[in-house]
Amino acid sequence: MGTLIQDLRYGLRMLAKNPGFTAIAVLTLALGIGATTSMFSVVNAILLRPLPYPHGEQLVGLGQSRIQKGMGYVQTGVSAPNIVDIAARNHVFQEVSYYRWHSFNLTKTQPPQRLAGARISATLLPTFGVRPALGRFFAPDETESGHEHVAIITYELWKNRFSASSGILDKTVSLDDESYTVVGVLPENFHFVWDSRMDVFVPLVLTPKELAEPGRATRDLQTTARMKRGVTREKAQAEMDEIALGLEQEHPGANRDGASRWSRSTTRTIDAWTPPCGPCSARFALCCSLPASMWLVCL
Repeated sequence: MGTLIQDLRYGLRMLAKNPGFTAIAVLTLALGIGATTSMFSVVNAILLRPLPYPHGEQLVGLGQSRIQKGMGYVQTGVSAPNIVDIAARNHVFQEVSYYRWHSFNLTKTQPPQRLAGARISATLLPTFGVRPALGRFFAPDETESGHEHVAIITYELWKNRFSASSGILDKTVSLDDESYTVVGVLPENFHFVWDSRMDVFVPLVLTPKELAEPGRATRDLQTTARMKRGVTREKAQAEMDEIALGLEQEHPGANRDGASRWSRSTTRTIDAWTPPCGPCSARFALCCSLPASMWLVCL
């Protein structure tokens, strides 16, 4: 013990005699500790923590890829006709849902506010296994044209902009100068994919043009799916490979020669989906080697 104390005193004296070296050493040590701590925080959030949803291990995402000059295969979303076919043909998912990112202007109120949000299928929020804090989620017919002017807001927006008023349900708000009726408020600790800050969700209406054959070339839908209980990632990927091959053969114009394939990827949440990062974790992408297939990533 005495030797250790003497060594410490000697070290302190040497540091005091070389203040420049001491400053550089302390700064380097501080930067190293900070970088290591930051890296662990990211790894912990992305890979170690479980997703904050019931049975989060069942959540996956779906995606396609395309060939881009000079870059090879580039991951994309899924086209509207393909996601409809996947939902109808698969036997491994409880739900297959989709969305498009969209920002809104909250108008006709002071002050106006830019809101982060998404247009979503009626099945998306229930897929996460959460319940609204107030009200309800979207009904299936509210993703049909003429019935889509309803909205679900986040707990944070409800609290900060509407003072957590219990009268928020059935209240009319103006989004991009169009009237929407608030039908639900999400739970306080709800996290969306990539842990993105969100304010509002409205129904996504897929138009006849988007669902027509030319729409298979437009791969802009982000997806989230929940595997059935007992289904493994390997089984889910095998069925996606089979469906992808069938789509390639049936619709060669949009799905042939690698234009649409399940590709390898490592993501945070869902790639066949990519998940929330914060307290969420993403696992890894399952993929196949077929020239035309689709990819699936587990949360």
